[in-house]
Amino acid sequence: MNTLLKNISFIFLISFLGIAGCTTSNNQSIEEEIENYLEEFYPGYELFPDDFPKPDLFNKVNPFEGSIIHLEKTSQTHLQVYDFNSDGYDDYYLEIYSLKYDPPPNSDHFNYYTSTVIIFGSEVGLNENSLEMENLEYSTSGTHYHLLDRKAFIINKGTYFLSNNVVDTLIIEQNSLAVYEDEIIGIRQWLEGGVREHLLINR
Repeated sequence: MNTLLKNISFIFLISFLGIAGCTTSNNQSIEEEIENYLEEFYPGYELFPDDFPKPDLFNKVNPFEGSIIHLEKTSQTHLQVYDFNSDGYDDYYLEIYSLKYDPPPNSDHFNYYTSTVIIFGSEVGLNENSLEMENLEYSTSGTHYHLLDRKAFIINKGTYFLSNNVVDTLIIEQNSLAVYEDEIIGIRQWLEGGVREHLLINR
């Protein structure tokens, strides 16, 4: 499989999507609600199938040892839960993709797009705003398979001393999202005064 295009590689290139509200139905599971949300607000995208495992990425930053926790699992492998902005409502971290074939005579050639999205929860269900942290495009011929190259964790609040990294000292004021991608760690803190982001080398 030839990967020809990877348009956006920065781990925390973020676009806010202002979209119409979506309320929770007591008759639906959260997995069904997420699928309906994608149909309405991310047309053409769907959750990665469960048989595509998350990548085997792990922490190499010694000061983080013992301070990393996993997101809460759901019945779907690529849909996880955590209250990222600490507002008392579950938020949803999901990996999605969209597959688009080229017309004949190149019917075996197709592009597919992957994205990592956080859908925020609220007192009325899924929030009207979502956060897209990644938008990658791939082009391939032959047998199709998906690429997943990032994994999310939570880093506990605390002060971390990181010699020989991008910063020497990192203060995490509340439990925060840490996304590992190859040799990079992107950390995002939701704070009362706004959002704070950090980029580290995973070494």
